[in-house]
Amino acid sequence: MGNLVLAFYCKMLTDTEIDGIALDRRTSFTPEYWNAAIGDERHFKLVLDAKQPPDYRLLYDSWLWRNVIKHIKPLSPETAVLELLPGNSLTIPIALESLSFKGTLVRLNDETPVSLPATIGFSEYWQAGQITDLLTAPLPYDFILANHVIDDLLFNLYFPSPEQREVIYSDSRACKSAWNSMSQSSCITQLQKQAIEMLLALASHMRSLSVLILRHYPSTFALRSHDMARITLEMETYFEFAGRCPRVS
Repeated sequence: MGNLVLAFYCKMLTDTEIDGIALDRRTSFTPEYWNAAIGDERHFKLVLDAKQPPDYRLLYDSWLWRNVIKHIKPLSPETAVLELLPGNSLTIPIALESLSFKGTLVRLNDETPVSLPATIGFSEYWQAGQITDLLTAPLPYDFILANHVIDDLLFNLYFPSPEQREVIYSDSRACKSAWNSMSQSSCITQLQKQAIEMLLALASHMRSLSVLILRHYPSTFALRSHDMARITLEMETYFEFAGRCPRVS
């Protein structure tokens, strides 16, 4: 089994706390703080070149990933990285480019993920599929990285059709209704267990010196819409998964 790295803080949220987190996310990711406290011009430019108008949350999220990866294991031109279910996220590719990564990034997704900006200089390709497709043989990757995938795992298990998921996610009311329906379903506990077992099985197929890093937090979209069903399901699943993982002293 590979090494598991967890950003793990366990707490269920109240409505007041959800409002506070949503407010912090709207007001905290500013260029002024970046310039005063961090000031990495190259990383800042990578984010500006990647998205317009500027996505300052991407700036900070990718900087966090950059530093986590940097302090865990050195990167080389032979390093192979797998990103799980990136969807429309550029967080991990920007983090790797900021580290002058020269290896290969594989992006696992059942639908075509967002295209990477021209400033990305490393080799990358899309592997169509889901996590279950990886569980047939030992995995050759040095890093397996996942930024906020627990809710996607649950949603994909409950709604297997990519077309159906796209329709639901395109309508905020339909999305909230879908998560509420999931929370009341008799099968949801089994789906949560299935998602956890899937991640544990993934780790068991990794090489002994490879690293799996999962980062999870309440969905920003769910915070904005006060979707307590979604927040509860995704965080319950993450906390349960974290509790099943071996502790690193």
